[in-house]
Amino acid sequence: MENKFAENLIECLRINGIKQNELAINIGASRQAVHGWCSGAHEPSYNMLIKICKVLDETPTSMLEYDILSGD
Repeated sequence: MENKFAENLIECLRINGIKQNELAINIGASRQAVHGWCSGAHEPSYNMLIKICKVLDETPTSMLEYDILSGD
């Protein structure tokens, strides 16, 4: 089961015209943390996930979703 958080985060940033640095400033995270999330190196804490979702007008479920049918 592949987690698609990084892919979803990158797409939401693109759609909203928000740069990684801007997201970092808006949620009080480091640029390195946001870069790590976008690269798939690690995932945010629950509290940071909620902040990300508020900025991007998304839900935690949509950000963490994966393809149930394919098992990916």
